[in-house]
Amino acid sequence: MKYSLTTIQTDKFRAVSSSLIIRTQTDKKTATYNTLLTMVMRNCCKKYDSVKKLNQKLEDTYGMVFYADVLKKGTQHIIQFYTEVINGHFDDCIGILSDIVSEPYVKNDSFDEKIFENEKKELTKIIRSRKDDKKNYAKNRCFEEIFSGGSFGIYPDGYEDILSEITPKGLFLYYKALMLKTFDFFIVGNIEEETADNTIKKYFKNYERTCFTPVNIPEIRKPEKENKIIEKDKLTQSVVCLSYRTKGDYIPLLIGNEILGGGGNSLLFTDVREKAGLCYNISSAVYRFSHVLLIQTGIDISNLAETVEMIKRSVEKIGRGEFDEC
Repeated sequence: MKYSLTTIQTDKFRAVSSSLIIRTQTDKKTATYNTLLTMVMRNCCKKYDSVKKLNQKLEDTYGMVFYADVLKKGTQHIIQFYTEVINGHFDDCIGILSDIVSEPYVKNDSFDEKIFENEKKELTKIIRSRKDDKKNYAKNRCFEEIFSGGSFGIYPDGYEDILSEITPKGLFLYYKALMLKTFDFFIVGNIEEETADNTIKKYFKNYERTCFTPVNIPEIRKPEKENKIIEKDKLTQSVVCLSYRTKGDYIPLLIGNEILGGGGNSLLFTDVREKAGLCYNISSAVYRFSHVLLIQTGIDISNLAETVEMIKRSVEKIGRGEFDEC
């Protein structure tokens, strides 16, 4: 078993922040298992076998911060265990992190039934509430459509049909397989790399250091034609998403995005919202690992055609370099 270590040594902060990252390929099953696993594991572990005991230990360790979550970057689904502790107590911090990650709270090769069922119900609620946040739902549906059938379009928190089939024992078997993957440690704070490395070796005894492998960003095939999807719902404000495939250097793309829709002085905000009054809000964002620039706006549905047309003209203006250099 292996781990990589990346450190940024600085004395600018009073605390040392560390993340233990486990990277997996994204599919519906993996996303669901990863999400439920982090929710179960963040409760307690073998050494601190209740939420109260773990929280008390964190508090006693100078108010140490700990949380576990998942995120999706391109085709990778990522589990993150994050910690933060004041300078001088990094050893204690990694020790507790090792207790949580390496020795979870299990009974007879199975996660605790009560904790498992509580977190399973909570995740079910999260999945079912996706449509409540219309703006975020529209963005995710846009990704689901443009990457239909691929990992880019998969929801990061999983799927209810897969969740319903997971058992405490099955989740523990998944956990054991996951522990064979490479761990990536990222540490920021007033600590030397050698000290951080020795501390990790002290508590993660069965792991050998290896080099970090950067995320591979695959090329995305450009769609052959424009695709238009409309979902109807009872809303006072409609949400519109326009996606553009991107290529080329990332930094110039970020600058172009700021000019296009990155803030209150951007082209889209000034022209579409302020001058034309066609929308309630509008912005654009770059998704580097998905090769996508996404424009999102809230409008009255009667202004749909005019708003989309004006957005397209704004994008074309950026492409021609027709913007104020100031």
